[in-house]
Amino acid sequence: MPMDFDVSDAYPMDDVDPCEPTDFSFPNCCCRCLAGSPAKLWKIKSEQSKMLVGGSMTTTHEVQAPVCSACFSRLMTIRWTLLSATGLLALVTAAGLWFVRPASLDTDPKTLLMVCSLTAIFLFPVFCGVYFLLGAIVAPRRIRGVADLTKTGDKITFYNPDYQRLYLELAAGPPENDSRGW
Repeated sequence: MPMDFDVSDAYPMDDVDPCEPTDFSFPNCCCRCLAGSPAKLWKIKSEQSKMLVGGSMTTTHEVQAPVCSACFSRLMTIRWTLLSATGLLALVTAAGLWFVRPASLDTDPKTLLMVCSLTAIFLFPVFCGVYFLLGAIVAPRRIRGVADLTKTGDKITFYNPDYQRLYLELAAGPPENDSRGW
């Protein structure tokens, strides 16, 4: 026997529909260096989690901001450098663990494989943390990215103050004959 179930009572939400997209219009220049006619897009993400009856819901908001090819390459270089440094640290740790292993592991290859696999599984979260820690120390968020997006995904703040000013001017309603929009 079907029951009437009102979803709005069970899952209270804010007044804003999390599935309703927000439209952003960007000036036709790179959001990092203000070079004209950007050729690439850089993804900016934010997440919002809510506890609901019977579980939780995570809403991910994603915006792609215009960047020139040179800035895109710099951002990717920073990302790959951090990843490489973390991987190198993991390899050095693995080599160190290999040389300090107990002599009893040398006799049985299955035991050695199992111990190495379990060690890798348990160290993976540690090195994920190292990746983000290195990123926070060596390359602050302003160097690794282009902007911050609010948790609700409705406001964006660019790290470049000149681009932020251009963005706000465009959002305020440019004249009809303005061709700066992207």
